[in-house]
Amino acid sequence: MTLTPDGAFAAHNDRPRPTWLITEDDAIDTEIAALQTGKEADAFLLERSLGDRSHLLVAKRYRDRTHRGFHNDAAYRAGRRTGNRRDDLAMAQGSRVGLRMRDQQWAWHEFQTLRQLWNAWAPVPYPIAAAGSEVLMEYVGDVEEPAPRLIDIARNNQVDFAALWNQCLTALRTMTALGVVHADLSAYNILVRDGQIFIIDFPQSVEIRMNENDMEFLRRDVDNLVTFFGRAGVRADTEEVFADLVSRISWL
Repeated sequence: MTLTPDGAFAAHNDRPRPTWLITEDDAIDTEIAALQTGKEADAFLLERSLGDRSHLLVAKRYRDRTHRGFHNDAAYRAGRRTGNRRDDLAMAQGSRVGLRMRDQQWAWHEFQTLRQLWNAWAPVPYPIAAAGSEVLMEYVGDVEEPAPRLIDIARNNQVDFAALWNQCLTALRTMTALGVVHADLSAYNILVRDGQIFIIDFPQSVEIRMNENDMEFLRRDVDNLVTFFGRAGVRADTEEVFADLVSRISWL
């Protein structure tokens, strides 16, 4: 992990970074359009260019607490630590400085989680950088439009939902083995491009054994997907899948 000239933390992972990524300091990022408005953040499409090279990326910008639609975040923040006692105390006490740190922690937490999952070859967008309350990441889609969400392709008879379920199950196993629970997983935050899933939106993710709600969140994630795929004709049992995932957790 290194600090770039603009104050952003750039990801350097064991897994080879994408060959399309432009990393030179003199590259120019140009905002093209707004992509999505969420409860806690807005996503924007950017183009990064350098000479005759260019690629698209997403800038996810978190709002401050007063402008967010998601305020009941204590259950997700439980157990999180920055490693700095003074900062952790400020956030716990809810001081003005602490609340600002909380806002920025959402972006940094999502970046770190994406970085960890990318390293493990999980199906997530590549995390490019994070600074303040903004995360830059891989754009999943093309110039015309972003890749559709799983919920948006539910009525498409040409989709192999069994194959998509198997990808989701593999991703859940990878995440659980790493000690990561998405904690808000559903067909609304899984993108599908060329038959490949990409799981997005990790700000509320929790670490197993560090959050007292970890198993509740994990079971809920499983139930959301089992219910969705069940309606698409793919049979799975929530408790069986949950038990399989729990068996992959290292409790040492």
